[in-house]
Parts: sequence; structure tokens; C-alpha cells
Amino acid sequence: MRTRFSLPGLLTRRRLLWIAVLAIGIVAASQVQVRAVPPPPVPWSAALSFVLLDGPTWESDRLPAEITTAGLSWMGDAPEAAWVRGSVDGTTWSDWMSIDLAEDHQPDPGTSEAIHQRPASGPVYLGRVSFVQYRVVDDDPGRLHAEGVETAGRGMSLFGRAQLFWRSLSFGTADTAEAVADQPTIIPRSAWGADSCLPDHPEAPEYGNHLEVMFVHHTYHAGSASNSYTEASVKDLIYSICSYHVNARGWKDIGYNFLIDKFGNIYEGRAGGIDEVVWAAHTEGFNYYSTGVAFIGDHSTVAPTAAAQAAFKELAAWKLDLHHVDPIGNVLIESLGGPVYAEGEIANLTRISGHRDAAMTSCPGWAGYSLLGGLRSAIDQYGGAKIYGGWILNDPVPGFPETGYDPVAFNLRFTRATAWTLEIADAGGVVVYSTSGTGTTAQVEWNTTVGGEAAPTGRYSVSVVGTVEGETDPWPVLDSLQLGDFVLPFSDDEDLVHEENIIAIAGAGITMGCADHLYCPAAKVTRGQMASFLARALDLPLSSFDHFADDDNSGHEGAINALADAGITMGCRAGLFCPDNEVTRGQMASFLSRSLPGLAPAAQDYFDDDGSHPAESDINVIAEAGITRGCGERAFCPWSPVTRAQMASFLARAFLGAGS
Repeated sequence: MRTRFSLPGLLTRRRLLWIAVLAIGIVAASQVQVRAVPPPPVPWSAALSFVLLDGPTWESDRLPAEITTAGLSWMGDAPEAAWVRGSVDGTTWSDWMSIDLAEDHQPDPGTSEAIHQRPASGPVYLGRVSFVQYRVVDDDPGRLHAEGVETAGRGMSLFGRAQLFWRSLSFGTADTAEAVADQPTIIPRSAWGADSCLPDHPEAPEYGNHLEVMFVHHTYHAGSASNSYTEASVKDLIYSICSYHVNARGWKDIGYNFLIDKFGNIYEGRAGGIDEVVWAAHTEGFNYYSTGVAFIGDHSTVAPTAAAQAAFKELAAWKLDLHHVDPIGNVLIESLGGPVYAEGEIANLTRISGHRDAAMTSCPGWAGYSLLGGLRSAIDQYGGAKIYGGWILNDPVPGFPETGYDPVAFNLRFTRATAWTLEIADAGGVVVYSTSGTGTTAQVEWNTTVGGEAAPTGRYSVSVVGTVEGETDPWPVLDSLQLGDFVLPFSDDEDLVHEENIIAIAGAGITMGCADHLYCPAAKVTRGQMASFLARALDLPLSSFDHFADDDNSGHEGAINALADAGITMGCRAGLFCPDNEVTRGQMASFLSRSLPGLAPAAQDYFDDDGSHPAESDINVIAEAGITRGCGERAFCPWSPVTRAQMASFLARAFLGAGS
């Protein structure tokens, strides 16, 4: 019997054949690279039912779950201990694998990652399993939840697989992890498919100011089976860790900055640049100051391989030299908050520390941790001449131009006898301080003066250049410091939500502050002050007519009369302006609405609390224009006084087009 094909089916098969031939031809072309584009991760979560085994030890049901990585989440405190195992067929099971429950392997408090993260364990890489089962030691296992991520693409359609293939093609040269000369070979994120594990709308990388510490971790990803992985499986393993960190923990990227496998390969972790101080999520309270390097495996009882140790020495020697961090030194760091060091508490850490030095964990395992002393000494001797130190710890430097600043001290160590020069230059490149010397150590102090006077507030560049006879010159220190522990022009608006707008109106000449380097953001705005703000914003000419009888002794009289000339104010009552009265938010809306007569009428009623206020229509007009967002949900607070900080945002949005 002859098989018959319909014409559409025949065309479809021919089309698929030609697509396959075309794909083979493209991949064979010399300028095409095949990148790692793994299937998108599929999160899995399930409620757990437990039966009591012995004392506080419980065992869950055997759950169907097509996943590659598993973990636990919880309400309240973490369980005392937990294990997981996986099975392909539901009959033959892997060994029980311990789950890492340390909660201080996570972002720094207060970051967007910390706010949005979920309390959960570390990931356990199971491979492609279809069933999982948990054991826990806990008094209340009912609050525990199973978590997992499928990263193998099981269940993907043929069309989806084709899409993945075409996305994997890269036309041109292969990606590399770029930094500076003499770095070790670092496998880039593109090689393990990092982009596929990121959220739909990835956040931009964030950076610390200076690298102070390198924290050493182990991934502890599969208990007793952690160290049996193959070289071919490592990229999938890293991808699964990233997918779990993003999907189960709620982080924006993989938690580590670098990872090292047992074969001596170094992998780029979190995005942002291997030569930068990328703010990651590996050591709670200290991520901002550090970089995190994870040995892939469990090093509780088995040390990292010789190849892995050699790779770590190469990576640490390059990375620490790049940032001029002394591998055998110590540093005092103020914690951002965590279980061991509370927020504001000072930790004395070695520059190469184990995770356990700053957290309640055994990471990087006893066998891994015991190697750190020897690794520090070896890294100190690794490579050529180096300069350690060169930056200051009190950046920004407290003080003011009128009263002076704290002195600036630099402590330098050179691994060879070095002829060195330290220079400090202002924003225009003019050198304001220079000194030099020869030796293996140097302590330099700048009194922050130029020509006998306190240096102006601002950012200054610092360079330390050295020469070693008979050797390649060490990598120079190129850094900067801020004189004045505030962003110009005011010292009392730091970290306020209105700071950007305060700076903007100062730059536009709308405000001169309330005193030297002070804006007084919490102070209430008087009607006289408001008149001066608006007159400057509108560049109104001075008035020759005296409109009011109660402003003759006010420093704002000229601005008040200018507003009256322009029809922006009619005073508080007949013949009076009340210059010392506080301006309410409702009055402010009317002043702004009259100052900007071209504003469109409001298309809706924005707030529920202004119905009895005479300025209701003006309030809606400035809301329509984006000048106000109210004081709460559908609230404007029209009778409340306006602070100087709030005034800055009103003015910046109204006259400068600011959006913050």
C-alpha cells in the first residue's frame, strides 16, 4: 500500500528539511558561534505533607516534580535541618542530600533584592528528576513549602526548541569576559546561559565603592554528591543555581560574583563586569564591600582540588591586585546588618575571608576554610610587584570649607622596594598635593589644604604610581575621594527623597538655602519665602509698586510685590500678604496654577480630601500636569503646611521638568 501525503503536509516537511539544511550551513560558517541559550526556567512550588519518623524528624510524601533543582521555603524561622532526594522513575532514589539553610547567604538589608526576596534555602542540584521527597528536623513542618526549578526544558514544544536554537546563534566573534591584562581565563556569562535565568525585566547592576574583602564560599549544592559532577555538566549546574536564586529566592541574578569548578575553570557570576565591585548576594551585611567566589562542590570534609586551588590563586591575585587589596591584611568594616554583626557593628575581617567569618554558617566547609591561611600567603607572593592600599576609609571626608576637613591618610604597602609618587588632583585635573618616596611601606597624610586654605568641597582624583628596578611596574592606584561628607550644595539633605530636586532648584538659582551649606528641608515654608522662590523661578522683574502694608520689614518684599504685579497673589486679605504665615499645600497649588496659566484643565478628580477646599480645581490642575502626586492614596492633605523639601519637588516639577 502506497502512503499518501496531503500537499500542505508535504510542503511542511520540505520546509522543515530546508530549515534544517540552512541551520547546518549557518553553524558551519566560520563567523557563527553557538552560544549557551538554555530553556527558560520553570519555577515549581508545592505544599508538603509530612509523617513523623522519629522525634522531631519528619518525612514528606513522594511528590511528582519534573525539576532539576530543589529547595525549601518557610514562614517564620528556618527548620533545624533538612534533606532532599530525587528519583527519575519514583522507584530508584538518590542518596539523601543535605539542604543549606543558612539565611545570611543573601542580599544586604534594605536593598531591592532583600525587600522582594523570599525566605528559602539554598539550591540542591538533583539533575533531571521526576519525583522528590524531603526530610526535616522541625517542630512545625506544616509551615514548610517545597521549591524547585526546571531548567532542562522538558515539556517545551518543537517550536519553542527551534526558537532556542536560533537565539543561540551569534554572528561574529565569541563573547569574552573583558577586564585588564594579565587576568586569568574567565568563562563569560554567555557561556552558561545567564541571560535566560534573569527576570523578565532585569535590574541594572549596582556597584560598591571599594573592594575591601573577598569572601570564599562553596556551593554545597548536592550534599554527598556535590563533588561527583562532570566538566560537561558544570554550565547546566551554574544555570540551575542562577535560576533558583532568581525564581525561588526572588533575587535579580545569581548570588556569587565568580564560581570555580573542580577542573580549575573560572566562571563569571553576577553581571556588571568582572573588573568592577559588583554588589551581589552572597554574604548578608557585607556584599557592598566585597566580591564572592564560590568553589562548586561540598568542601565540608573534602578540600577543593589542586586545579581549583590553583585557579583561585590566579583569580584572587588578579582581582585583589586590580583593586589594591592586601591579601594578608585585615580591615574594619561596618556591617549593613545580619545575624552575626548587627547594622552599624564593626567587623574585623581578613581581606580573604570565609563566608563563616561574617555569618552563621560553616561555609566554605571545614576542609575549604582550613586552606585559606596558606592561600593568602601564596597569593601575596603570586606574580610581580604590587601596590596595596591607596584609598581612604573615611570617604566622603567630613568637614566644610569654612572650618576645614578631617585629614586624609593613605597607608601603602609595596611587595617590592618601589619608587613611588602619590598625587591628588581637583576636578579640573590640577594637582593640589604631591609627595613621593622609596621603600616597601608608606604612610601619607594630606591636611586637605591648598595654599594654606581649606580645599574646596568636591571630588578629587588620587593616583599612586610606582617603579621597581628590573621588574615590570606595578599596577597603579587610580582612585578618588570626596571632600565634604555631603553632595553639593547642601549638607542636610543627604538621602532624602527630595534631594535630587533640592539640588536641581539650587542649580537653577531658585534657592540659596537657609544658611551656609544648609537647606533646612524639614522647615515649613512661609508665604514670604514662597514669594521669593516663585519670583526667581519665573524671573519676574522687581516691582515699583507697594501692594501690601505688612511686608515693609520683610526681606521678601520685592518678590511679594512682583508676584502681585503678575497677578499671582492677591494677598491673604485686603491690603495684607501675611508674609510670616506658613503656606499650606492647597495655597501652594493655587500659586503654582496661577504661575503657569498654560496648564490644561483637569480631566478628573484626583483626590478625596480636597472637596471642601477652595483650591480644589487648582489641586487637580497641578495633579493633571504631574506636579503633585499627593500625600497618600487619593489624598492631597490641602490644609497641611508645605516643608522646604516638598517645595523643592513642587518647583522642580513645575519649572524644571524634573520627574523625581
